Amino acid sequence: MKEPPSILIVDDHAPTADSLVKRLKKAHPAWNFQPAYTLSSALEYLKAAPYDAVITDYRLDEHDPLKTGLVVIDHARAKDKLCVCILMTAYPEDFDRYKEAFNKGVSECIVKSQRGLDMGKEIEFKLQLELQRRWEHEEAYTYARHIDMKLRAAWGATSNRSKLTQRLVAIMFTDVRGFSEATHELRTHPHVIINFLEKLYSVIIEEVHAQNGMVDKFIGDGSLCLFGALGYNDDGNHGKQAAQAALAIQHRWDALESDLKKQTLAAVGVNLPPISLGVGIHIEETMVGIVQTDIGRDQFTALGSGVNLAKKLESFAGKLVAVDGSGKKEKTYRFGNILITGTVQHQVEEDFDLKKEEHELKLLKNKTPYPIWHVRRAKNS
Repeated sequence: MKEPPSILIVDDHAPTADSLVKRLKKAHPAWNFQPAYTLSSALEYLKAAPYDAVITDYRLDEHDPLKTGLVVIDHARAKDKLCVCILMTAYPEDFDRYKEAFNKGVSECIVKSQRGLDMGKEIEFKLQLELQRRWEHEEAYTYARHIDMKLRAAWGATSNRSKLTQRLVAIMFTDVRGFSEATHELRTHPHVIINFLEKLYSVIIEEVHAQNGMVDKFIGDGSLCLFGALGYNDDGNHGKQAAQAALAIQHRWDALESDLKKQTLAAVGVNLPPISLGVGIHIEETMVGIVQTDIGRDQFTALGSGVNLAKKLESFAGKLVAVDGSGKKEKTYRFGNILITGTVQHQVEEDFDLKKEEHELKLLKNKTPYPIWHVRRAKNS
């Protein structure tokens, strides 16, 4: 349910402010209205909390021409860029509505003395209309934040880029090893988990974007990132971009892990066992784009065996696994934290220090084993 909006009404003529509050309160009894009779009191209210809307007279001190409603609006918009601002005036000649008022973000400028104008009714109508626009903007912005900003830019630029298209894409999956145990220990302290995920997501977004990639989705403590999926600003070095992003994320991992351990110890008195980040990268011709429906729900996605292969590769990254169970004593082998296939290896071997894994993996059903490599560092680092 939407929270009732808070509205600040500013007029140095107290009866006018009180009358407007009374009228609007009658129309919207659940809304919160705060009258202010001086510029200083209005600024104090704004300092204490943001307001969804501000309705202010232009002249707030007959003896000081600098004390105007535009000052209130400046502070209101600094506190909340989406604040609805309505300016009232009996002296429209005092300022330039187009240069001074509308340029500052004033939604409406209402002249009190206009013949045939019911100012209260006008304000009531304009306030309802502008608040509705604000809510729609907030809703759109909230949902837009679920989509990578690079995708939003490409999606809005042209519909052709949004269609499901075959492209050579580097697919990168990440996942945190040992996080399930951590969440179990922290089940009564969800704020610690949320804090960790917020920091992890931010690191992944920053480093993937720095390499011109996009974060398709987060899946719990894992992510799917794509390089070359949008088909522009494209130099074809998708494997290098993905490998560099993976190394940059790994470089920042120790600080994330250390912070989680400290918070866990402080919250529940438990020393967490080591956790790590596994990454799998593969390059392949992949179907990427938006699958559209007729029922109001579309989805950007990447399709193909290459996506499954990259995910499978990530599932082995950093893990200790059994590689030979035929003998009396089972043998184990720990894979590197950043695993790549041969398609990536050919593109990155000149720039990165790689180690070929001793054991090949049968990554997909009915497929021959794949040779894989571990990315250790950039050669120039």
